[in-house]
Amino acid sequence: MRNERMFATVTMVERIEVDGHLLTWDVGAAGATLTVAPALGPSRPAARPTVFRLTAIEGRLRLGLALLPTDRVIDVSHQPALLTQVLPVGLGPCAPGSAGATVARWIGDLAGVMGAWRHSDPAVIGLVGTVGGAALPLLGAAYAAGAAPVGEVPRWAVDVLAEAAPASAARVGFGPRATRPVARALAKGLVASPPPTPEDVANLGGAPGATTGSLALFRLAIAMMAASVVEPDCLARLLVAPGPPHGPDRWPDVEGLHAGRMVMAALGPNVATQVLLDAAATEQGPRLLDELLSDFGAVGDLLPARVATRLVDLHRQCRVLMPIDPNPEASRSNRGMGAPREPAPAHGQPEPEAQPRTEPRAQLRTRGQNRPQAPTAQRPDARRRALRPPRVARTRTAPDGVFRYSSEVSRLHQMDAGPGMRLVLPRSPAELSVWGHRLRNCIGSYGEAVAAERSLLVGVEMIGELRFCLEVSPTGAVRQFLGDRNRMVPDHVATPVCRVLAAAGILDAGSHDNQIWLGA
Repeated sequence: MRNERMFATVTMVERIEVDGHLLTWDVGAAGATLTVAPALGPSRPAARPTVFRLTAIEGRLRLGLALLPTDRVIDVSHQPALLTQVLPVGLGPCAPGSAGATVARWIGDLAGVMGAWRHSDPAVIGLVGTVGGAALPLLGAAYAAGAAPVGEVPRWAVDVLAEAAPASAARVGFGPRATRPVARALAKGLVASPPPTPEDVANLGGAPGATTGSLALFRLAIAMMAASVVEPDCLARLLVAPGPPHGPDRWPDVEGLHAGRMVMAALGPNVATQVLLDAAATEQGPRLLDELLSDFGAVGDLLPARVATRLVDLHRQCRVLMPIDPNPEASRSNRGMGAPREPAPAHGQPEPEAQPRTEPRAQLRTRGQNRPQAPTAQRPDARRRALRPPRVARTRTAPDGVFRYSSEVSRLHQMDAGPGMRLVLPRSPAELSVWGHRLRNCIGSYGEAVAAERSLLVGVEMIGELRFCLEVSPTGAVRQFLGDRNRMVPDHVATPVCRVLAAAGILDAGSHDNQIWLGA
């Protein structure tokens, strides 16, 4: 190990070679520059270094990624895990003397000089925790209270966590509803402690500085969804809502938070509070809430005047209005079933034929408040209208806004593709919009291409949850096969799925472009 230091009146430069990397730490009056480059050697060619610039802004550090050879710097303060892509470190503690411990010490010392948050032992909280806490003071307070570091903070939470005190953070997140109880609940609810294990009991809390909980940003998210609807006492309840810890994979993105605000405003304060408390109370709550937010935009206007007040019931109430079969006639003939039967009339009485709605919604609600409503699934007018949103141009292939598939393609729906994997087909533009929201990509805009048979989209469910989507061209070639946020699909998923599609005649097994997908 080589360790070289130079000191000057204003600047300090420290260079160290450790863990196969040459690290340079250049401190000046305005901040510091961290340069990470592979250590040179006989078998190691020179590579372009990665440069980070750290500056102080209002009592916190700003982590910037320099785009060499230009002078442009991108603020990546909310993505401290970016350091793990250039250094051999993880999210947890750093081994003494390692590259992560060295850089954590440098950044921790700089944070102390600049007046930013600093952990008492940067190696214990780790490099990611040191950078995240120094960049976002309220996040640092959560780390000091025992929360485990996270690699990325959602953008909707950055402004709140950038505040140094809970009171100012509450004003940023909740505006005029930021009362003292809300501020106290915000500070208390940032850390979710899991139930103690026998090892925790035996160790009586473990080593000093060890993490004992997780960052509970899901509570902050649901409170921000309801901020314009509920009163401050309800906000305080949401910020400390009981339930299991919900990790970063269940936090909403900016679009999800915006959709939540719109839906909660439509539901009203009482229903919104109960639905969000239910979302925090169970392991499946975040998934149900995410699906509810997706479905509500398509079928919200079809719900009855008095909607269900519990998350599970409201989720089911919206799901029953969504389209349920891509090609009912072909599916029945493929299964050897007879002609479709009409649904049983509600309450044993014949159901009158649906008539166009001519009265305003307010008058209909007033007139029907004292009359029991038939279950939504048995209302043919709701079923037919649920197949249409969003409205699309009428074409020969999709005259009613429902995708029509050939019998060969229809057989793919609900087909097993391997252990825990199942193929599904989008059944309407509305359902394709739901897919786009769940996978957080642009496939929700592919409705016209699917209807015109210019593209075939096949979803892949893993244990009942949509995880990937495959696009097949009319010639049987794979155009793209991606997952959440357009991430690449792993080989252990792509290969068996594509082989099933090739066996079904959907993919051209002889195409050169498909060989990489078939594992050939």
